[in-house]
Amino acid sequence: MSSVDSDEERDTFTEEEVTQMKRISEQRRRDNLATFQVSNWDDDTTGVEEEKDPHGKPETEILWAAENGDLELVKKLTKINEDLLHVKDKDGYTPLHRACYSDHVEIVDYLLSIGADYSAQTEDLWQPLHSACCWNNAFCAAKLLEAGADINAASKGGQTPLHLAASFGNAKETLQLLLMNPKLKPDLKNDTNETAFDIAQRTGTCYGLFQLVDDCINKL
Repeated sequence: MSSVDSDEERDTFTEEEVTQMKRISEQRRRDNLATFQVSNWDDDTTGVEEEKDPHGKPETEILWAAENGDLELVKKLTKINEDLLHVKDKDGYTPLHRACYSDHVEIVDYLLSIGADYSAQTEDLWQPLHSACCWNNAFCAAKLLEAGADINAASKGGQTPLHLAASFGNAKETLQLLLMNPKLKPDLKNDTNETAFDIAQRTGTCYGLFQLVDDCINKL
């Protein structure tokens, strides 16, 4: 996973989007640390109240299950109450968003099959496709596109899924998936007046894919 702490990326993304990317990275770090948790663990962490008892109620439990890959729990909860598909955390992330940024393809597939909203937006207007593409989760992105997700959807900062994949650094699979889609508009610019290609040139090694795909399309 690439860092979001560099000056270049701070110039590329809005402050709100950097915050959300850090939030996801921090949540993953906490999940990894939880494996080694001991009885006297210092629980004085601020700003994570929603995670202290994720099983306390169905609304938080399904968010936890989607993020942590517990497909059976997701199925159990949605069979009891299908409205849980649409719950959101304080930042606007749904179970589908969480499954997408954590790369749980089977959960993404299941949630979509029972009516999850692939165009649901967070507070920063991220759709589940943004979450998948930001972390190079190509199979999740493919499921969303098959379901009808908008490949050119823009976040509050004007970031499309292609912008986010380009920022990852080495998102070859996701970039190929997006660039070969006939509905893609690769020349869209974000609020800092950059295209995804501009970002790829600066942050990664896959910028050649843009030219390669463009050349192939021109020959058709």
